Amino acid sequence: MSSLTRLEARSALAEVLFLSGLFDLARIGVPNRQLDDAPSGEEPWCRVAYSDGTNERRTIGKRARYMRSARFVVQVFVAQGSGYATALNLAESVAALYEGTDGGCLSLGAPNVEDIGVSDGWYQFNVSCTYDFSVMAGQWV
Repeated sequence: MSSLTRLEARSALAEVLFLSGLFDLARIGVPNRQLDDAPSGEEPWCRVAYSDGTNERRTIGKRARYMRSARFVVQVFVAQGSGYATALNLAESVAALYEGTDGGCLSLGAPNVEDIGVSDGWYQFNVSCTYDFSVMAGQWV
């Protein structure tokens, strides 16, 4: 069984969003990469965040596999007044990107869509999903 680093798992999740075409690439914020332009105007934008979860260690002799569980959130923003259905449909489209996905080393739970509401002129939905990946130490025979 192959494994992923934490960065590889996070990058794979972000790449799905980058390749989706749902957002202009300049309007997708990820950790340690600021948005190219400050959110303004009417065009939707999003921000991705990750949080670590639980870890489990399985060993056979001197070899170990670490099973990691974590969560990611895509915060979806549409201009206030553009319509509730517009915001909800975009959030549902983001969730659909991750439904039923099992990328071998990266396994995803069911996405959750949460209505956050209005703040600073933007209507926000959060799409969150748990994911699991394994990290290998040594060689499995």
